[in-house]
Amino acid sequence: MKLSQKTAGLSLGSLFGLMHLGWVLAVAAGAGQQLADWWSAKHFVAGDYTVGAFSLGIAILGVILAFVFGYITGWVFAWLWNRFEK
Repeated sequence: MKLSQKTAGLSLGSLFGLMHLGWVLAVAAGAGQQLADWWSAKHFVAGDYTVGAFSLGIAILGVILAFVFGYITGWVFAWLWNRFEK
């Protein structure tokens, strides 16, 4: 079965972008620090860190970059799948 690199890229890019958008919305709503503390505790991470103030420009850039890296990841995955499937 051959995978479409474009479809895989768009699928993972959308997933990564939506996940990051969820994080952006949590930070914008003021729940970012609590969510980060909860996540860290579940992954045995301890340390002093703070979630920064919300910035619309950084939020937009982050969602775009998450989409781009997700697209690249999906594209490469499909390319590798197609190479090994032969």
